[in-house]
Amino acid sequence: MVKKSAPGQAADAAAQDAISGPDPHDKTLSRTQRKLASKSLQQLGQRLAALRDSERAALDLPADILEAVDDLNSMRSHIARKRQMLYLGKLLRRIDVGGIVHQLEHSEQQTRQQVASQHRAERWREHLLSHGDQALQSLLTHLLANTDNAPAPPVAEPQQWRALLRQAQQQLRAGKPPAASRKLYRMLYAADQAQPLPPVVD
Repeated sequence: MVKKSAPGQAADAAAQDAISGPDPHDKTLSRTQRKLASKSLQQLGQRLAALRDSERAALDLPADILEAVDDLNSMRSHIARKRQMLYLGKLLRRIDVGGIVHQLEHSEQQTRQQVASQHRAERWREHLLSHGDQALQSLLTHLLANTDNAPAPPVAEPQQWRALLRQAQQQLRAGKPPAASRKLYRMLYAADQAQPLPPVVD
C-alpha cells in the first residue's frame, strides 16, 4: 500500500522543487505544486527587482531577465506590474535558478551581518557616551583579551580610545558637531568587524 503525502508535505516539496527550477506547467505536477512553483519563481523575481543594479549585475543574469526586471521597476500600474511579474516568472523558468537563490541568500546573510555589526557599534557608542571610562574599561578588557584572534589596530591603543571618548563627550555637552563621536563609531565598527562586540550591559 502506497502511503499518501500530507498536503503540507506536498506543498513543501513543491516549494523546494521550485528552487531547482521546475516548469510550473509540467503536467506531472499536481495543481497545488504547479501554483507553488509559479509563485516561488515570481517571488524570486520580486527579490531580483528589489536589488540594487550592482547587486543584480553580480548575479550574471541573462540579458532578457535583466531587461524584464528593469521594465518591472519602471512600472507604476498594479495590473501592468502583475502582468510583468508573470512574464518574469516565465523567463526564470527557462534557467536553473538554484545558483541565483544561493547567491541571493549569501548576499542577504552578509547584509544582515553588516546591519547587526552597525547596531552593535551604535549601541556601544551610546553606552560609552553615557557611562564614560567605566564602560570603556569594560570594553577594552574584552577587546584586548581577544587580540590573539583579531587584527590588533582597532584595539591596540587604549589611550586613543580614552582621549577620543572624552573629546566626544565634550563635543556633545558643548553642542558642537559630533566629529569625535563619528570617529568613535568608526573605531567601534572596525573592532566589531574583527571580533563581534559583546552585549551592552547597563
